Order: sequence, then structure tokens, then C-alpha cells
Amino acid sequence: MGDFVRPGHGHVILFQHQHLHGEHVHVFRDEQLLKIPLDGTFEINFDNITSSIVVLEGTWEFFKENNFVDKLGELGPGQYPDVTLLPEFGWKGDPSLPNGAANDAISSLKVKPCDPITW
Repeated sequence: MGDFVRPGHGHVILFQHQHLHGEHVHVFRDEQLLKIPLDGTFEINFDNITSSIVVLEGTWEFFKENNFVDKLGELGPGQYPDVTLLPEFGWKGDPSLPNGAANDAISSLKVKPCDPITW
């Protein structure tokens, strides 16, 4: 047969506060700017607001700037109640971020493509 490439898909929940509290938004696709339109007249602004994350499906790449610039790191499925403690991102102790942490620093994100399935 051949390779069947399943397109990237995922589901991540971004939370306003640590420990999965506060306002939250579900994201299912790449977002180059975390101002997500709801119905054409209203949008959710999650730009530089995220303090905790739940990845339900897929592996996600997170970026400090809009348009997928300045990659912070990537996360697979799991609960991440405090983004300031994520060694995957190298955030702890980063002198370029306030207080050496990446709290409220995510501006864009995208789901990584799935690996090809060979038959």
C-alpha cells in the first residue's frame, strides 16, 4: 500500500489563571493570534493571558509572539496547572520574561502534524 497521512488535529484548553481556574478557551486548530472569533461580532482575547493548560489531543507548539514566532516549547496530552514550572519550555529562570517565568506569555499556537501511518 502506501502512507496515509492524517492531518494535524488536536484539542487544547487554555486557562486564565494557574491550577486550571478562571476564564478558559478551547482551541482545535492553529491560531496565529489568540484573538479567537466566536460569531463574527465578538472575539475571545487570550493573547498573553494563559497561565495553565490542558492538552486533550495532539502535540501543540506554543509561541511567545503572533504568527508562530519565538517558539517557547511543545506539550503533548496532559494537565499543566502552572506554566511557570514547565521545563519543556525552559521557562523557569528565563531572564527575558517577567519574574523569570512565562506566565501570560503565549500569543500563538499550532498543533503538530501527525506522523504518517504506513500500511
